[in-house]
Amino acid sequence: MGNKIALIVFVPIFILMGILAVQTRYKFVFQTDYSVNFYCGYLDRQDTVPAKGQYVAFVFKALRNNKYGMRFVKKVACVSGERLSRSGRDFYCNGGFLGTARQRDKYGNPAGLFDYEGVIPEGKYFAMGEHKDSYDSRYWGFVDNSWIIGRVHVILY
Repeated sequence: MGNKIALIVFVPIFILMGILAVQTRYKFVFQTDYSVNFYCGYLDRQDTVPAKGQYVAFVFKALRNNKYGMRFVKKVACVSGERLSRSGRDFYCNGGFLGTARQRDKYGNPAGLFDYEGVIPEGKYFAMGEHKDSYDSRYWGFVDNSWIIGRVHVILY
């Protein structure tokens, strides 16, 4: 019985993995930094305009630090045309609570804070990780549409 269930679950996943492996539009994404709550997904390189609540992959270019040029996957928390506000270290989108920026990073260093209040400009996104130590828009600001590689679809949580 256990073998049948394993076949029913894993055969479609392996078929999908094989199909995606030969496609140029799609690429597998395996999360290793735990900033978002999934283990495996696929990147759609033609889907470059994410909606609120979707995962997006992008090249980090916000600051010239040790993360510059790295590929990040974050969840879009607030989009162009919505109102981003901050009270202390708490961030809000259209009045809805998004999360709190930590005062120190996971290594104990002082954490920067994105200082913005107003309507998010066209072609910009406020993106956040789902882990408390995620390095995201709360610290460095908006993701620009030109940085986006594509949308990430979850396969395995």
